[in-house]
Amino acid sequence: MNKKSWKISQDSPDYPKELHQLYSPPAELYLLGKPIKSELRVAIVGSRRCSSYGRNTAEELAANLAQLGLTIVSGMACGIDAAAHSGALKAKGKTIAVLGCGVDVIYPKCNRQLYENLKRNATIISEHRDGTPPFAQHFPARNRIIAGLSSAVIVVEASARSGSLITVEFALEQGKEVMAIPGHIKSPISQGCHKLIKQGAALIESAEDVLEILDIEVKESSRKTGKSEKLSELEMQLLDKIGFEPTDLDQIVAHSNLPTAQVSATISILEVKGYVRQESGGRYLRSQ
Repeated sequence: MNKKSWKISQDSPDYPKELHQLYSPPAELYLLGKPIKSELRVAIVGSRRCSSYGRNTAEELAANLAQLGLTIVSGMACGIDAAAHSGALKAKGKTIAVLGCGVDVIYPKCNRQLYENLKRNATIISEHRDGTPPFAQHFPARNRIIAGLSSAVIVVEASARSGSLITVEFALEQGKEVMAIPGHIKSPISQGCHKLIKQGAALIESAEDVLEILDIEVKESSRKTGKSEKLSELEMQLLDKIGFEPTDLDQIVAHSNLPTAQVSATISILEVKGYVRQESGGRYLRSQ
């Protein structure tokens, strides 16, 4: 791991060959962390103000793809970007964060811990010199690099005017695959995804869908070999009462008609088995 940033120019053998195909490739790239290697990459982007459903979906999808050997590319923004990076890191996979400022500038500040994790275990890149502030005009141009590095762009939650759609435009110009995760039909932060699907973007629900669209075969040894633990009748009954949006314990108890102590104990077991996760405020949601 490199503690200091370094620079590569277009004539460097370490310069990603995919970026040479851009209409306006970065003259130089500044890197922090691990070098960029030649490998299959996919971008996962979306709303900064995402829902719990979107955040969990992005994190899980990124983790599954990273476990299968794909590198996750995103922009380290709040919301979906951060979830995608986090998922890849939790899976001990590879991820690249493309910034719209210098690689030594932490932006947004709320992602300081993620930034430090990326610096230690992944790759942070920018076309801007160290110390460059996060000027607004840098971010649309940043998105061309995200698309350029990737074989496909996956959108997880995006409003009709989301900046993520700029990344999609660059991907289409570059002849890349575009995929989208469907959301609730009433959700304004899913309107962009639904519009993309109507226009021909591939609707995906899992990492396997991504592999199929990209025509990728993965060795069995790379796939998850662990099977989910079997659930008891009571656990299955309670799991049916827990959705993919955070729900208060009192609501779960009311819907299940079970004693609070029994519900609480069963949820704890479901957490250990990986079927349920707890959000802030003591609310619960399904994780699979």
